[in-house]
Amino acid sequence: MNISQHPTTHAFPTFNFSAGTGLTAIGRDKAGITQSKTTQFSDNVTYTLGKHTLKGGIDIRRVQYFDLESFAPTFASDDFGSFIFQPTFTGNSFGDFLEGAPTTLNFAVSSPDVGGTATQYSLFAQDEYQVNSRLTLSYGLRWQVLPGFQEDGGNLANFDQRNNSIVVPDALAAYLTSQNITPSNVAFQQSFNACNLNNNSLPCTKYVTASQDGLPQSLRNTYKGNFQPRVAVAYRPFNDTKTVVRAGFGIYTMTNLGPLSFNNSGNPTSSLHTYSNSNTAGPNTPQIRFPNTAPATVGAQIGGGSLDQSVDPNYRRLEPVASAMPESASCKALERRRSASALQSHSASRRRCMLVLNLPSPMC
Repeated sequence: MNISQHPTTHAFPTFNFSAGTGLTAIGRDKAGITQSKTTQFSDNVTYTLGKHTLKGGIDIRRVQYFDLESFAPTFASDDFGSFIFQPTFTGNSFGDFLEGAPTTLNFAVSSPDVGGTATQYSLFAQDEYQVNSRLTLSYGLRWQVLPGFQEDGGNLANFDQRNNSIVVPDALAAYLTSQNITPSNVAFQQSFNACNLNNNSLPCTKYVTASQDGLPQSLRNTYKGNFQPRVAVAYRPFNDTKTVVRAGFGIYTMTNLGPLSFNNSGNPTSSLHTYSNSNTAGPNTPQIRFPNTAPATVGAQIGGGSLDQSVDPNYRRLEPVASAMPESASCKALERRRSASALQSHSASRRRCMLVLNLPSPMC
């Protein structure tokens, strides 16, 4: 087994011999930490001019995250291996375990732990206008720019529907060399038959850098149309302090945090290896027996993978995407499984309108 991409995660291989025995599988998934850090600069100014109270401000945030990369629980123990024992060789799954002869062996070689950084910007301007003793109007506009996250080392991959290409950041090649993990990237390219592999046995998919594809290094174009108007009114029908009717309308944008980057992260440095064990010369002669964890000769499967998660390069753009990712094996990349929180992140940064019974707070 190869645990070079996670040498200090203290995992333990999963041994599953429950078939027909009722015994509980043993094993331990990788352990790690999830970190986030936000550095913020914010400055606001207020100016009163007659019946008008003018406000404006700027907010700049540098957002960083660091997270564990794992395929669990779909593939338990990830790089350390999941060994499934059936009553294949001795007639009892626990007996096969004692013989060191698993029926199925899975190795989910997940990428090194991932981290990304993005700088986000916000500006706002607002006017609170005291029309008279009964009526106050408040109106303003907020503008946000939320660029995509740039991954440490460029450990990202995305699919560009415009030209049927798998896209990686420019820095990835140097990262693979520095971390000595090029074989994992080769396995990733084999999963969708990258054209640069020169394998003509089935159609290929282009494998290009962000610069070649015309994308930012985050592999997502920056949406600059996040304009968020706010309007509110406060009215005293009896011109006293006992009764005030308030109403407001605004458009708000949820900040798209790390999960949007996490969906693309680790793609180009992950691979899945699955082996099936069988008798070679007669009863109880398994082809694979511990300490061996793979057949004597192993061939690579070209094509047949799938990119289970990614982010549209034109996410939040106004232009519709006309094409769709074909279902052919040549247009697919490595199958990936992520946590439910990452899957839910596709709903982030969705616009919403509100009718409230209170004046909105200052837009800073």
